[in-house]
Amino acid sequence: MKERSIVSWTAMLCAYAQNGHLEDARQVFDAMPERDVVSYNAMLAAYTQRGHMDEASQVFFGMEERSSVSWNCIACGYAQDGHIDAATRVFLAMPELSVVSWTVMLCAYAHTGQWTDALDLFSSMKMTTMPDDVAFLCVLLACNHAGSVRSGCSHFFSMAPDYNVTPRKQHYSLMLDLLSRGGYLDDAGELVANMPFAPDARDWTSLLGSGKTGKEDYGARAARGVLELDPHKDGTYVLLANYLQH
Repeated sequence: MKERSIVSWTAMLCAYAQNGHLEDARQVFDAMPERDVVSYNAMLAAYTQRGHMDEASQVFFGMEERSSVSWNCIACGYAQDGHIDAATRVFLAMPELSVVSWTVMLCAYAHTGQWTDALDLFSSMKMTTMPDDVAFLCVLLACNHAGSVRSGCSHFFSMAPDYNVTPRKQHYSLMLDLLSRGGYLDDAGELVANMPFAPDARDWTSLLGSGKTGKEDYGARAARGVLELDPHKDGTYVLLANYLQH
């Protein structure tokens, strides 16, 4: 049999890993006559994607050479596994920070309720790196859970003019929820009326769940919208009853 190249070995490793056969992937990795950073990253990704962080750490710290993919992969693995302190240590040790590196930590802080850390990190990020749409999703999520309407509006309305990032449906939905929960129902209603996407049941539920009517009675429009899109959900009628009591 013709001697396999390192590319062939790595392809076999990836095939096993993608199908969830981690033991077979590891056997291929251990049997490789030589390895490069790509093969190490493939094994590292196989472990981190399935939460095997002890094994992932062994691979990472056993690498003689690391790429940005290596650093981001291990940081993301720690973050997804709930080890935010470990992810932070890796982030601070990175020789070079890319938009992916910053966004990994933004997501970690936002999804674990560390809203202040997320907002502070985003401020630092903007000094050196252009944030992308995912970074803005993370910071809007942080603003949402922190109830910071002013900060959320500032970030949202800076996306296109300052960073050339076009808001997606998820950005609008987060802003709608933030405005509704903050009691800014008229602003939320205007956002629904002017956004370049058709509102879905979740959007209407955000408006309806505020329990307020607003000067244009956006609550009534929300009630009709959510009943049309999600008529069989019990929670819809609970929200509607609460709305009618106001």
